[in-house]
Amino acid sequence: YCSLPFRTTDIKNSLIPIIESGLKHTNKLGLLGASVTQHPHFEELLDYLIEKHKSSPLHVQIASVRADTISKKLADGLHALGVKSVTMAIESGSDKIREIINKKVSKETILNSIQTIYDSGINSIKLYGMVGIPQETNDDLDETIKLLKEIKTRNKGKRLTWGCSTFVPKAQTPFQYYGISKEAEKRLKYLTKELHKAGIEFKPESYDWSVVQGLISRGDSSVNKILVDAY
Repeated sequence: YCSLPFRTTDIKNSLIPIIESGLKHTNKLGLLGASVTQHPHFEELLDYLIEKHKSSPLHVQIASVRADTISKKLADGLHALGVKSVTMAIESGSDKIREIINKKVSKETILNSIQTIYDSGINSIKLYGMVGIPQETNDDLDETIKLLKEIKTRNKGKRLTWGCSTFVPKAQTPFQYYGISKEAEKRLKYLTKELHKAGIEFKPESYDWSVVQGLISRGDSSVNKILVDAY
C-alpha cells in the first residue's frame, strides 16, 4: 500500500528479453515476486516458456501463487514446465480471519484452486498461514483444521503441507500497535497435535524466532546494540 498503484513489468519489452539473456547461461529459472500469478499477462509468459521448454528443457520454480488467480491453463502450464510443487498463502481457514486481514478470497475459491492444481498432475501443495492474528479465537483454528482435512479427504494420495508462522506486527500497517499474541505458541502446539492425527504434514515456524522478528520490525535505533551484541 505504500507504493500504489499496482504496476506490472512489461512482458515483451522487459521480462522475455531478461529471460532470454539468462537462459544463455543456465536452464534454471525462478519466477519470483510478491504476487507472480497476478500479472495480467502471466499466461502469455507461460506460453513462451512452454515453447522454450520443448526445444531445451527448463527447470522452473515459482513463488507463492494467489488462489484467485489459478486457472486450468495456468495449472496445466506449470505442470508442463515440470513444476512439482505449488505454494499458496491462504493465511487461515477461517472466513472471519481472512476478512479481518483483507484477504478477499472465499473458501470455495481456495478449494477450487487447489483442486485445479492437483488435477493438472502437480501432486504437492504447500499452504501457508498464521496464528495470533488480532481477534483470532480457537474456533478459527478449528476452521483451518476443518478446511485442511477436507482438502486431504478430497485428494487422497496427494501431498499436503501446512506451514504456519506467528503473526508479527509491522510498522506502517493497520496492526502495527498490536503485540505478538501470547496464545500463539499454544496454538501452534494445538495445530501440531490435530494435524498429525489427520496425516497432514505441518511445518510451524519457531515462536521464539517470531518474537525476535517482532523486536526487529518494531524496534528503534536502540535495537542496534542488541544486534551487535548478538553478532
